[in-house]
Amino acid sequence: MKAADSIENRINILSEKIKNMGSLSIEMVKLITSAFSRADQKEISRVHSLEEEVNSNQILIDEECIQLLSDKIPSQVDLRFVVAILKTTAELERIGDQVINLKDHFSRIKLSGLNDTHAIHDLTRMGEETVRMIESANKALFERSEQEAKWVLSHDDVIDDMKRNFYTYSTSMMMESPHNIRAYLDIILMSSNFERIADLATNIAENAIYFIKGKDIRHSRVE
Repeated sequence: MKAADSIENRINILSEKIKNMGSLSIEMVKLITSAFSRADQKEISRVHSLEEEVNSNQILIDEECIQLLSDKIPSQVDLRFVVAILKTTAELERIGDQVINLKDHFSRIKLSGLNDTHAIHDLTRMGEETVRMIESANKALFERSEQEAKWVLSHDDVIDDMKRNFYTYSTSMMMESPHNIRAYLDIILMSSNFERIADLATNIAENAIYFIKGKDIRHSRVE
């Protein structure tokens, strides 16, 4: 019983740690999205320090997961949870990487002097949608909510459509304003970064389905 209690306590501690890591990743995406809406680079001054925290969390959580896997885990559910967490830390760390890419593209756009309010508005909306996806994916994992996970999986198509629209819009603007080609290329790349964040949120939702149902749904649709 004591061994089981010890494992349960460690699982609970692990849950809190990954929740904190998820919150840090979400804060990074919110900061960069807020910077777009305000057209203010000061909003993103903290993303690098937040990324460092995310990276430190990944190392600590992965070490704890490996230690748990080397111990005797009392149930298949606990085992699946640890595996799902181990996968999720990698997704959250990659979200941080994408935010750093977004910051670099945004900084170049600001330096170019381009002020395309239509693109900035749509990038802001894209950022807000990806935040919703990460929040729902995390909720699916920690609350064992298959419904939340399925919403994330279905919403990925919305982000894909937004990315396609950005490509169409930006390429047309390149033809109209050849001197802004570099800036609009950055806008296309930013939409790709957000699309990648949505993919990573989808991966977390898939991890949640694996934890909840014991089923690996990668490369397939949820039944």
